[in-house]
Amino acid sequence: MKKLFLLALLISLFTPLQAEILPLPEVDYSFIYNTEEKPLINPQRSEQIQCDDVLCQDADALGVYGSQKLSCGAGSCHAVAYRFDPYQKLVVAFDDGTVRESNVFALSPAFYTRLNVYVENDKLVVEPSGYTLSFLDRMSAHIWWALLIILVLELFAAAAYVWYTKGRLTILYSVAVSNIVSTFLAWMVLPAWTASTFVLWLFCLVSEALLIWAMNYKRMKVGQAFQLSCAMNVTSYALGMIISFMFA
Repeated sequence: MKKLFLLALLISLFTPLQAEILPLPEVDYSFIYNTEEKPLINPQRSEQIQCDDVLCQDADALGVYGSQKLSCGAGSCHAVAYRFDPYQKLVVAFDDGTVRESNVFALSPAFYTRLNVYVENDKLVVEPSGYTLSFLDRMSAHIWWALLIILVLELFAAAAYVWYTKGRLTILYSVAVSNIVSTFLAWMVLPAWTASTFVLWLFCLVSEALLIWAMNYKRMKVGQAFQLSCAMNVTSYALGMIISFMFA
């Protein structure tokens, strides 16, 4: 079990943990034409550029990596990423053969951002839309699905652990409660203080272990609760990544 925990710890330092413990950040671009013609977007030749600095000297394409991609329709674009760099730029091709490049714009650390893209004759101007989301709006369909998948995977891992250790199935109730509580805090509360996905993943592991132990302290030692939480989080992380890439 210790080796399994150390392996998960090592993997988590070098991979995008948002795929398991956080909803992926999204950006919606609404295009507003300030031109006589309104050419449609050519999605195959359009790209979002990520930058570490405001001058965009260190630029890299968002690309396609699992769920991470820029998708465009006739008059709008939608971007999803495991992690957005602080500054972005759009390079959009249109079906009339023209290519327009936007200003460098900053992205907030919010999970969902809506921006207006003003199409000028020779450039794009990206500005905040001023649109704000309520809590229920932020819980989009894919977030509910992510929560359900994580819950099912962790209950599956917990059931296997209970069967192996000949424990009581009533432990699964505490697993469900601890998972919902830790996920809510990691998704909706803690990101206001930290953007480190490793810290949030570690918070889920520790908080779930403590909650499971608190609800079963007469039947389970704290060390066993940490073993169970480790098995759950490693399983949901590994299988969650596989599912994420299968359906991306």
